[in-house]
Amino acid sequence: MAGARRNGFALVIAIMAMLMVGFAIFILTACSNTLMDQSDAIYLRAFERNLTASGLAWAERNAQRAGVLGKTIELDVAGLYVGSPELTVAVGTGEDDTLQIEVSTSASHKRRTIRQNRKYTLELPHSDTSEPTF
Repeated sequence: MAGARRNGFALVIAIMAMLMVGFAIFILTACSNTLMDQSDAIYLRAFERNLTASGLAWAERNAQRAGVLGKTIELDVAGLYVGSPELTVAVGTGEDDTLQIEVSTSASHKRRTIRQNRKYTLELPHSDTSEPTF
């Protein structure tokens, strides 16, 4: 009977150890999901900032070229990694020698979507009447 008690005790210890390991795995899974969600959000914000910087750089380069002023141009960013990104740049005239640039971005990754509209004022550089590059 003493042998049966020892085997029963060892079984209880084994079951308790399995429960503790299962609980630890549950906690680690929840923490890793939180970290993954946060890293996805940071990635999407960085991608949106890069889209905005690209749109502003395009506007600075092509703002005074023929056919751009006063129009909204949708730039082709479909080949980028993040699902269905959109980038539009609107170029308008401002006061004095300035241009009003509005950069609209939309990017989605997994379940998150970020849409931003930002306005910038640029000083007019020298005149360039060549065709814009898209």
